[in-house]
Amino acid sequence: MSNSGSRGVPAPPGETRFDPKVLRAFGEVARLRFGLARMERNPVGLARRLSLALTGAQVGSEEASTFIRTLRDAPDSSPRVQAAADAITNRETWFFRDHAQLERVVAMAGEGCARRGEQGLRVLSAGCATGEEPLSVAMLALDAPHLFLGGAVEVTGFDVSPGALDQARGGAFRVSDLRRAEAGPTGWEGRFFRQEDGRLLARGWLTGRIKFELHNLLGDPARFEAGGYDLVLCRNVLIYFDQESATRALSALCGWVRPGGQLVLGTAEAGLLTDPRMIRTPVAGAFLREEAR
Repeated sequence: MSNSGSRGVPAPPGETRFDPKVLRAFGEVARLRFGLARMERNPVGLARRLSLALTGAQVGSEEASTFIRTLRDAPDSSPRVQAAADAITNRETWFFRDHAQLERVVAMAGEGCARRGEQGLRVLSAGCATGEEPLSVAMLALDAPHLFLGGAVEVTGFDVSPGALDQARGGAFRVSDLRRAEAGPTGWEGRFFRQEDGRLLARGWLTGRIKFELHNLLGDPARFEAGGYDLVLCRNVLIYFDQESATRALSALCGWVRPGGQLVLGTAEAGLLTDPRMIRTPVAGAFLREEAR
């Protein structure tokens, strides 16, 4: 790594310039650990993320090569791995994103529960970022309790970024974030949240139904119950993965869906799924797992 010279990747004023070999090594670790395969296409952005990871781990830029080597084998609980995850993950999300898809798959989940005579709903949201998706699903389900025969609504969201999960668990958002929100249940902003000092605060009876956990989608799938969820969502996450990582992730995702349950991907990711157990539904990006015969 070099802080000067013409061969390093150009850096904005005040930012560190890294040797291209160091950046390539960081990009490779990001691919192997987190599945993120497109970062090397933007060397300036990759350098900025490496700087953020070093700062978060309280490591000097002169130790960048050593830092990157430790990321290869350190456990997910390692502060250095968590600092890297915070720096490189994309937290772009908003309430009721792709609302037509989301509303329909929640309704379909309710129809499936009713058909099987089962109460309640179990949802798993993979790559949940700051929590808007799990909260949106919970609001849609709670707004239609008749669909789930009055049973409990349980939502689990997981992400690899501890910083994103801290915000998700706090249930606090900026009121200005509402500008990006898409259509949800009538009056949801006032029914499920309260406003205070420019913040949107989720009510306790909503957040109490949602758990947020730190987990890498490429980690051990046994972390969550096999065949234990009526609805598994992983939308707009796999678009950042290489083919090998996407295949591994999809194997885990399909394994978490209960027979008769749904897996929901982003519409641009639907073509990646080849598992013969999963049947396309009329909703773009949504698949039904075959029930046992």
